[in-house]
Amino acid sequence: MHTTEIAVSTREANGKSGARKARRDGRVPGILYSKSENMPLSVSMAELSKVLRHVSAGNAVLDVKVDDGSGMKALIKEIQRDPITGSPLHFDFIHIEMDHKVKVRVPIHFVGTSPGVKMGGSIQQVIRELHVECVASEIPDSIDIDISHLNANESIHVKDVNQEGIRVLTRPELVIMTIVAKKKDIEAAEGAEAAEGGGEGDAPAEGGSEG
Repeated sequence: MHTTEIAVSTREANGKSGARKARRDGRVPGILYSKSENMPLSVSMAELSKVLRHVSAGNAVLDVKVDDGSGMKALIKEIQRDPITGSPLHFDFIHIEMDHKVKVRVPIHFVGTSPGVKMGGSIQQVIRELHVECVASEIPDSIDIDISHLNANESIHVKDVNQEGIRVLTRPELVIMTIVAKKKDIEAAEGAEAAEGGGEGDAPAEGGSEG
């Protein structure tokens, strides 16, 4: 786990008017939530955009440096964006204690090469991140899943993930990924099944002719 530093300023003006003023000044308004108080903040558009280019909103630990000299660790709870330009409009951070457990979303990373892929199959990924609970200081950058044993038409489920120190909260029966066979292999298998089915259907006719 690594942390990313971000410099923020406190906001005296709260509400919609304060948010509009921050945006006029080229800053993005936001709130840092904590058990003791909710702190109105703002950050320069350039600073926030730079941070968001390099971190995931799900599991990135931020080292928040406030202009009053204070500092704290936080997670990105939500980033609201302009629906047309995609530019950040508002942010929600949540204060964390590094020795306490937190619930975060961690991206999945596949390790190794599947024999099914080597034979021409492809990876069909259904889930790209897992919802997990762990101590904040042990939040992983990603959850690595070994696929080097998977053949065509084999899958990995959430229940197959076992990483020390992490409790997976995503439903265990869900499929994370499947190795999909080559199309011609699927067609060949279907053709073989059809041929076998046809042979079984012919047997009674032969018996009937004997009688």
